[in-house]
Amino acid sequence: MQASDSSIDVERRPSTDARFDPLPAQLDSPVAKLVYLYLSAVGPASVEELSAVLRLRKLTVYPVLSHLSARGLLSRHGQLYRI
Repeated sequence: MQASDSSIDVERRPSTDARFDPLPAQLDSPVAKLVYLYLSAVGPASVEELSAVLRLRKLTVYPVLSHLSARGLLSRHGQLYRI
């Protein structure tokens, strides 16, 4: 492997000046935080996508989405959930 092959693509690196909004205080579990961060970063997702990507059982994802929705932190549009 050549040295140039192992270099990191500078354009894909996050800026050191990046500002991140703090997580809402209502996120009281690690799974809720994970789901919220995923939806914030990637955008709308279905239960199936969240389950597959986050490696969580659907039976775990459904109550988290319901909890976040009840607290007004996300909304459902058809089969997709979004922040």
